[in-house]
Amino acid sequence: MKGCAACHTPHTDRGWKGFAGTDRDIYTGGERLCTGCHDRYGGGSGKHHPGEGERGCLTCHTVHGAGDDPLLKKNYGKLCASCHRGIREEWEKGRGHPVGRVRRRPVMIVGSERVGEEKEVNLSCNLCHDVHEPDRVGGLLKGEANSLCRECHRGYVGGGRGAENNGNHPGIVPCTGCHTVHG
Repeated sequence: MKGCAACHTPHTDRGWKGFAGTDRDIYTGGERLCTGCHDRYGGGSGKHHPGEGERGCLTCHTVHGAGDDPLLKKNYGKLCASCHRGIREEWEKGRGHPVGRVRRRPVMIVGSERVGEEKEVNLSCNLCHDVHEPDRVGGLLKGEANSLCRECHRGYVGGGRGAENNGNHPGIVPCTGCHTVHG
């Protein structure tokens, strides 16, 4: 269902503060409007980003005036940084991943060691994090941290590419043992 009729109907007397003709909760906090169609997010509650306060769909999304899907109020980097101020400060100092910058990343050809044509990737929080499935791994990560690093940093494995393992780190050393993502 598209257009105004997806959320509004002219066939009811119920309404919200001057918006006669609505049959769904459209006020802030009324995420049932969203989860009525997008039921895979938030288990029907609309609450999926853990933390303090009341966060729901309308914290990040807007239904009126968003440029394109997924109807975000701002781009991912700016949106996340509006609450995660410490991370934003690190970006401004040039530390951590350069969110908002486009980088080229080689595409691996499945089943081989060959590298295909590179594609442009806009570095943004949602490459590694998913606010809609917070219980997947922890830290809102889309997968295990080392495997996320290797999505872009191909050829690096514990101990670093070409780094000599001096015996201080038996086995595989996690990327985050030496590197920090956020600054």
